Parts: sequence; structure tokens; C-alpha cells
Amino acid sequence: MLTSLVKLLENLKKGDNKIFDESMNHDVIKNTLAVLMVHIIQADKQTTAQEQKKIVGFFKDEFEMTDTETKVLFESVVSNMPELEIYVEKLGTLLAEDRLIKAKIIGHLNNLIICDGCKDEEYHVFETIKNTLLK
Repeated sequence: MLTSLVKLLENLKKGDNKIFDESMNHDVIKNTLAVLMVHIIQADKQTTAQEQKKIVGFFKDEFEMTDTETKVLFESVVSNMPELEIYVEKLGTLLAEDRLIKAKIIGHLNNLIICDGCKDEEYHVFETIKNTLLK
């Protein structure tokens, strides 16, 4: 945790407020987060413009992806719809004991579920992810 806090402070000095640093496997994290977000937004069987805007903004800020790249990634996830639990566990393993990054991810996922009004189905998926990550 101390290491991630030091990295965060260093990044803030440089004006960089991204969650993930260069040492992390961005492709795996990016794909894993896409799976989690798709499960959240599809829990209520509808995807709103607000949700899409939040997702595109997150992937643009964190991974420098274009709108088109984000759309292609999410269409791929939706067409395969991988099992949520496997990907939550994978993310937990990737981030190991880095509770600060886990908390930031949970914050972004929380923003996603409330951007269009918090639906019970979406909140249930969010809680599953949160509880698994913070074990």
C-alpha cells in the first residue's frame, strides 16, 4: 500500500492522475474492467447514454482509447459475455494487496451505477465485485 501511495503522490506532482502505472499489464486490466463494466450495465437489461459516456470517458482517460476502440472492446465482451466471478478474481490477483487502486476502481464502478440512477440489479453486481475485490 505504501508503494502505491508513493506512486500516486509522484504522479500527482507530475499532473498524472491515472489509476494504473506503466508497470501493470494494461491489456489484461483493460479487458478485465470491460467485463466488469458490461456485467454492471447489462444487469438491468438496458444500456443508457449516460453509462456509455462514463465508460468511454474512463477508457479514454485511463488507457488513451478512442471512442471506436472502446466500442469494439465492449462489443467483443458483450458477444462473449465471460463469467463475472473469474474476472473479478483475476483483477483481485493482478492488484494483489494494492487496496488504493482497488478502492479507485470501486469508485469508478460506483460512479457508473449511479450515473443514470442506481438500479437494484446493477447495485447487486457492483456489491459482488466490491466484496470480492476487498476480501
